[in-house]
Amino acid sequence: MTKKMMLIASFFLFSVCDASGAGFLNNPDRYPSVGISLGVTDIDGSFANLASIKADSKIKTRDFTIDLRLPVSHELTLFGGISVLKEETFLSNQKLNFREQNDLSGFGFRVGARYYFNR
Repeated sequence: MTKKMMLIASFFLFSVCDASGAGFLNNPDRYPSVGISLGVTDIDGSFANLASIKADSKIKTRDFTIDLRLPVSHELTLFGGISVLKEETFLSNQKLNFREQNDLSGFGFRVGARYYFNR
């Protein structure tokens, strides 16, 4: 599946490239580009449920994102991205000898446009 997505993205990249190699000179994103990023978020705090039982909580989230920028004119760039997400949640209360751990995973996507005021 990932090979098919890479092939489709590559075909799309090369089909929109300017044949002269000059790109869009006034667009900072002159040429199509692919980016890769990895993010990590750690959150610590306390958790209280409806019965007012408090627990210490720790949340760790990781994401891996691949994004694509496609300049379509001197002023406009379209972009999109796909993310794979993983989250680990830990809850614990020493007094009640309570401990819980959850692992969640999923995906996200983002699309948009960037307009440059360069004239």
